[in-house]
Amino acid sequence: MKRGIPMNKDVGEKCIFCFRDTSFGSGRFVNRIPASDDEYDGWACPECMAYECDRCNKMIGLDCDIDWEDEKIHEECLTPEEYIQYEKELDPWISPNKEHARRHGAVKLGILRRGL
Repeated sequence: MKRGIPMNKDVGEKCIFCFRDTSFGSGRFVNRIPASDDEYDGWACPECMAYECDRCNKMIGLDCDIDWEDEKIHEECLTPEEYIQYEKELDPWISPNKEHARRHGAVKLGILRRGL
C-alpha cells in the first residue's frame, strides 16, 4: 500500500488478461502495450487487444482497423467504391493508390480510367 492506495499485483512481463509471456523473444514483445486493471499491472499482448471485424468476423489488430459508417473493419473489407471514397476522405489532394485500388477491383469499375 502506497500512501493509502492499494497497489495492484505486478505480473511482470506477462499479459494481464491471458498471462502469456510478453518478454523479449516471446514473439509478443514488439506489439505489447502497458496495461492495468483493478487487480493487475503489466502488459497486454496483441492477441488480447484484437477485436472482430464487423464484416468478416476475423480478428483485427490494434490500430489496423478502419472506422467506416459505425463499423470497425479491415481495409480489405471495403468494397471498391468504399475504398475510393476512403482514400479521398484521407487526403482529397492525393489520388488513390492505383496498385491498392487494383487489388480492390477499382479497375473493373473503370474508376482509374476515368481519373476519379
